[in-house]
Amino acid sequence: MRRIPVVLGAVLALVVGLGVFVAPAPAEAAPSTTSLANSIHGLTNTERTTRNLGKVGTNACLKRYAQSHSQRQARENRMYHQQLRPILNACGVRSVGENVAYGYPTARAVMVGWMNSPGHRANILKRGFNRLGVGVAYSTSGRPYYTQVFGQI
Repeated sequence: MRRIPVVLGAVLALVVGLGVFVAPAPAEAAPSTTSLANSIHGLTNTERTTRNLGKVGTNACLKRYAQSHSQRQARENRMYHQQLRPILNACGVRSVGENVAYGYPTARAVMVGWMNSPGHRANILKRGFNRLGVGVAYSTSGRPYYTQVFGQI
């Protein structure tokens, strides 16, 4: 009977001792591009509904253009606007607008940046826009690039 407590004690000591050698937790991972894009879409609709504007729905074609442009910007490590005429032709929308940004750490931060910029704010709050595609991509250095492509169907 005396042996059982000794064995249990040795097992507990071993388990406790192993805790010292556990690898440190990895650094917090960057949010997924899908998560960021969904958050930006939701925050865009929050900005619109608080001003009695209609929500913007999703559009697969606009999303493809937004994501593709974010990926190009991330690959090239530079922010720029894309040509909008091909989007008009390919997506069957009557009008189109675009917001781009980079470097903001969160969806909320990029939305604050856009809402503080008159041109970007105008796109977000334009009554005629009823569809939205959002793209997010990370450069090799981890910098996020964001694109919103708005359309009117």
